[in-house]
This record gives sequence, C-alpha cells and structure tokens, in this order.
Amino acid sequence: MRLVVATNERFFRGPSGRIVSHGGGSYESFERYLGVFDEVRVVARVEPSAEPDRGRPAEGPGVSFVELPPFSGISGWLSCRRQVARQLWRAVAATDAVIVRMPAWHLTDLLAQQLRRRRQPFAVEVLGEPRGNLSPRFFRHPLAPLMRIWIPRRTRRICRQARAALYVAGDPLEKLYPAAPGVPTVDCSDVELSSSAFVTAPRVLESPPRLPQVVFVGSLRQLRKGADTVVEAAGLAAARGAPWKLTMVGDGRFRGDLERRCNALGLDDQVRFTGALPAGPAIRAELDRAHAFVLPSHSEGMPRALLEAMARALPSVASAVGGVPAVIDRRDLVAAGDPLALEEKVRALTRDPRRWTRTSERNLARSRDFDASILARRRSAFLHHVRRATAGGSNRTRG
Repeated sequence: MRLVVATNERFFRGPSGRIVSHGGGSYESFERYLGVFDEVRVVARVEPSAEPDRGRPAEGPGVSFVELPPFSGISGWLSCRRQVARQLWRAVAATDAVIVRMPAWHLTDLLAQQLRRRRQPFAVEVLGEPRGNLSPRFFRHPLAPLMRIWIPRRTRRICRQARAALYVAGDPLEKLYPAAPGVPTVDCSDVELSSSAFVTAPRVLESPPRLPQVVFVGSLRQLRKGADTVVEAAGLAAARGAPWKLTMVGDGRFRGDLERRCNALGLDDQVRFTGALPAGPAIRAELDRAHAFVLPSHSEGMPRALLEAMARALPSVASAVGGVPAVIDRRDLVAAGDPLALEEKVRALTRDPRRWTRTSERNLARSRDFDASILARRRSAFLHHVRRATAGGSNRTRG
C-alpha cells in the first residue's frame, strides 16, 4: 500500500544529486511510515544547491520524492501555482493513502482542496502553530494581516475534514486545531530519541560556574529560532559583569549578521560559532560541555534540539511556544524575542546549584517520554488508523 506525505518543508538537492533536509524531514522520519505502508512518496519543494551536502539525507529505500518547484513567498507561489496543482493532482491519483502536514500553507492547502473535490480521504499531522511564523517580525507583506487570520482558520477547517489526526505537541495544538468528533487522534511527537541520545544519570552542580557555558542549537537560515535574541542576551550578561561563554551551533545566511553584532557588543572572545555540525556525537559533545541550553524560538512544534539537550540532562531555557510548555518547567520559560528575560533566567538557573541539579533530574526524566520505542507504538496506531480510513473501514473510535 502506497502513502503520499505532503509537506511545506523545503528540501535541497546538492552536487552529489542526493536530496537532503536542513530541517526535520530526514529519511529516518519518513522511514517510520514503512512499518505500515510499502512505499512512501514525499511531495515537497526541492531546491538545487551548489553547496556541499550538509543536511540529513531525505530519500532512501522505500522513500522517494515528487519534486515541486522551489517557489518562495506569495509572488513565487502565484507564478507556479498551476504547475504545482497539476503535479499534486498526479501525485495522489495513483496512491492509496495521503497524509497532509499542517499548518495549511500554500501547497498543503491546495492539496487538501483537491482531495475534497475527489472525495478522497486523508489524514493530517499537525506539526506546529503558524502564528509565530506570521508575526510582523518575519512576515511583511501587504496581505500579511489577512494571512494571519486565514492560515489558522484554514488549518482548523482542514483538520476538521481529516479522517485521522496526529499532534506533535499534544493538547495545545489539539485544542487549537481539533479533528471532528469521533475521528481518531494520536498525540505523538515527531522527535524520537534513540537510546544513544540519553545520558545514564542526571548532572550535579556543586557550585555556580564562574563563566557559565551556554549553548544554542538551531538554523541560522532565518531568525525564527531566536538566535538574535540569544546574542543580545549574551551582550546584556556581559554588560552586567556576569558574562557567558556562548556556543552557537548552526549555519545560514544570518551568521554574518550575528557575528558582526557580537563584534559590536564586544563579545568576540565570548561567542563561538561552530557552523553546522553533524547530528549525533558532535552536537552531544557541545551539549555535554554546557551549563545551559537556550532556545528562544518564535514558533515551534516540538523542538528536537530542546529534547536532545534534555536527554543530556542539561537545564534549558526556552520560549513558551508550541509544545515547549509541555516539556520544561514554567520557571524556565521566557517570552519570544525578550533578551532581558532570557539573560535573567539563565543567570538565576546557573547561580542556584540546588535548582540547577533538580532541573537536570527533571529534564532527563521528561525526555525519556520521547524514547523512540515508546513513540513508535503511538505512531503505529496512527498509521493503522490512516490505513483503515483510506480502505473505507471504520474509523470512528478514538485512539
């Protein structure tokens, strides 16, 4: 049985010819579907790239791509909408099941419209709350005020029409974008941690560090992860006479701007940019050296970087968006875009060894809920709901 997964994520084809992901759409994330389906076809934008392959491989045995034009923005979408519509129509014509990844941006909304016209059942995976990405800080367009109303509304409508729904951040997203009554729903993070991701025991802080080691992990292709907020907070810490040693893991077009901002704040000796690091041991080594992890994102579903830090028993400070409040203590939450609050939270955490140690214990324990073996059972239940719904079987029991 074949499955089509439609996503708004952008992928890249490098010089080697491989399709890679700079986000969460790795081959491993699509391979999970093969436990229930025989073949997976991913429908997504694929952009040619002259840069060496740096992302995570996205295709492999059983997983192939329907490559859409790499349009960007509203004008880019309008210029190729007809071409995309034809490709979407063909992609789902010969398939058995469809999963549409929400929120309802350009192509997933168009696909949902086509599926309704065909009266073809589909399922949804709700990966995040769109309003953070639509804030005036990132989305400036004459139609922006309308889009801030329209996209959440369309996302709610599509979720109500789905035959099965998966929510990566549990109750917060399910309350905002509920499925219809009686439709099977599953709470299951799209982040699954392998056994090697976890340390065996919590950490203990004997005394406050003289120079706290703080680490950020996130893409610098845009600023939605709050990298600029982290740099500003480091500047405030230095101005207070309580500086950090900050490590910025990630790469992208804003790296140069951030490095220049560090220079202007006099932070050259206190901030290290590592560039993109391969997933696994290289990033874990940076987490293991740190006293605190920070992620002041403007929009999230369930952030992998945060969960990986928690699995290393690392106390963390993050913004109260998406699924973040469900996994870390409320005392460690900040508002997005608030460097002063971020600096104060990190200072309070690293100056209190007892609280720091308790937070380490709590984070490690909470991260174990994202063990791959636990989540695999929930995801399998969802995919069997999708298979039954597509085959026309009963799907009116909640899972």
